[in-house]
Amino acid sequence: MAGRGFGKTRAGSAFVHATANAGSGATRIALVGQTREEVVRVMVEGPSGLLATAAPDARVRWVPTAGRIEWPSGASAFAYSAENAEGLRGPEHDAAWCDELGKWGASVGRGHGRAGARRRRGTTS
Repeated sequence: MAGRGFGKTRAGSAFVHATANAGSGATRIALVGQTREEVVRVMVEGPSGLLATAAPDARVRWVPTAGRIEWPSGASAFAYSAENAEGLRGPEHDAAWCDELGKWGASVGRGHGRAGARRRRGTTS
């Protein structure tokens, strides 16, 4: 747990970039926030988000209509909302970045639990 300005989003972005570029076979990454809008605004498009922290030559591609980020390595990250935890049913992921768990309220058990259950393909979290 850490407070504002500690670098939590930057650390999450670094984890996702490292996972996507590791060549470890991790090809599906879940991005889970309280709402899908927060995932996009903070985790994807924010000043410490995935697009801002990508290496200049990384050619990371954001597909907003699909809620998906793609890396040249073949890895993809998908935006999910803890409010719609049922959206995590079905797809499997190798890794997950679950942001701001403390804000999720009653959604935390459903969203975080689903993210863990759907992460069967890999061993990182």
